[in-house]
Amino acid sequence: GPMTRWPESNSLRLRPASWERVTSWPEDVERVHDLWLELSTRLGSHLHHRDVVSVALRRLKHEVDSERREEVFLDLEYEMQSIHGVEVEPDDVV
Repeated sequence: GPMTRWPESNSLRLRPASWERVTSWPEDVERVHDLWLELSTRLGSHLHHRDVVSVALRRLKHEVDSERREEVFLDLEYEMQSIHGVEVEPDDVV
């Protein structure tokens, strides 16, 4: 399908134009905020919620590339079968 270019550092990465809009479960928004509160007590007000998410994603990628890969897939399969509330659109998060 059609591709959209997203700049990333000095290179361009391609992603499918049909890539779904990122949404979050309310409990995940709360989890990020709780982590942010805990971490910001040490790192201060310059820490952003997006920093917490970025580190979490980088650490997940590291685990996928490690001997813990199968644990990650088990966690994802469990998550896919979990029952959640209404998804929260990024614009709804204050």
